[in-house]
Amino acid sequence: LKAVFASLKSWSPQKTAQTAFAANKTRNRYNNVPCYDDTRVVLKFDVPPEVDYIHANYVKTNLCKLDNKFICTQGPMDTTINDFWRMTWQEKPRSIIMLCTVTEGGKPKCAQYFPGKTNETKQFSKVVVQNVRTTSPASETVFESVQLNVCVTDFGVPA
Repeated sequence: LKAVFASLKSWSPQKTAQTAFAANKTRNRYNNVPCYDDTRVVLKFDVPPEVDYIHANYVKTNLCKLDNKFICTQGPMDTTINDFWRMTWQEKPRSIIMLCTVTEGGKPKCAQYFPGKTNETKQFSKVVVQNVRTTSPASETVFESVQLNVCVTDFGVPA
């Protein structure tokens, strides 16, 4: 196994500027996981230019000879939940895969950024999220589909 691992090609990104990452330290969960400027998701929905940052990057891969495109982002913090849902509204992913639990060993790992109970609805800024169905096992969170509604005032338009 070690020989196989050693034979794998190493890869380093060619464009590694992290200007936005460095300028938004309070919006990053970890200071040692960079967000590269060249591939970062720039928030456009309902956002002034000075806060177009979310720690999220577009990723393309050709695994299994399939053209896969996805976004890697950190688990939202209490202060970035609205940014997460604005990004979700903007990018319209088919699924959201959570790779952590909200707590681990009694310590918070990720903010509760979605309604936890079936039929529960939560509003995050202008985005309303509803838990349509909850499935077991309880240790896993699966978003089979995401339906989003934007709250717009009468005679208003989405930004």
